[in-house]
Amino acid sequence: MSKSKTICAVVLSVLLAACGSGGGGGGSSSSSSTPASSPVASTASFPIESTVVSLVTTSSAYTVYATDTQGNGYTLTVSYSPGTSTYYQYISSAALPTFTQTGLLKVNGVTSGTSSAQVFYSTGPFLVWGGTDGSSTTGATTFEYMRTSAQAPLPATAKVVATGSIYSGTQYRTFCFNTADCSVSANYRTITLGTQSATWSLEADTETTAWLCVNITTIDQTVLDTQTTVEADCFRINQAGAISAFKTDITTSSTALGSTPTTLKFR
Repeated sequence: MSKSKTICAVVLSVLLAACGSGGGGGGSSSSSSTPASSPVASTASFPIESTVVSLVTTSSAYTVYATDTQGNGYTLTVSYSPGTSTYYQYISSAALPTFTQTGLLKVNGVTSGTSSAQVFYSTGPFLVWGGTDGSSTTGATTFEYMRTSAQAPLPATAKVVATGSIYSGTQYRTFCFNTADCSVSANYRTITLGTQSATWSLEADTETTAWLCVNITTIDQTVLDTQTTVEADCFRINQAGAISAFKTDITTSSTALGSTPTTLKFR
């Protein structure tokens, strides 16, 4: 894939080649979700910001499954792990806390792809500043990353049907075009790869639980026909913010003549 793999879009990245115990924190988990057949819109309030902070600061893993229209079986494992505060010159002027999201995809039991994203954030309030796919290795001359240009704080609590913005940003590639001397900053150029934005939504599940979803929209500008992907990563939470399940829907569409949107639903 030609663009960086940022928060949650790691699931999209691994498809094209992604908790802890929630509000209380601590411990890792692994599960596949079985969504309710008849969702019930709870009238309770659910914690939003503390749940997200717990997710990115607690090691966790989820395995979910999907089947396409050709009958192929997909197994996707998404994991989260907290990282150290890190300085990355293309995202911020100072070190920021990080977490890593990884994805492992198997098709019909055979490993098809892997992906990893390092995401930079801050707390008080929780804000996302950008992410990289790990291309910033020592001696690298090409860097791909997403840097946010607008952010919105998460609410402390919300009720079902509530929604809001998380961030919007641009994906870039910075590279050394004069490889005779890549130690000189003037020998680097930056191009735009696309845009990415994220919202959150709280969706119906049962009288005591709800789905907290992070909805990522990625627009790829590196291809002739504009390609848009919407990835909805959802976590089942209770009123204490404990996460008990994960699911994700990936919908891709293109402006190419004759193309139709496709969706994979992992459960």
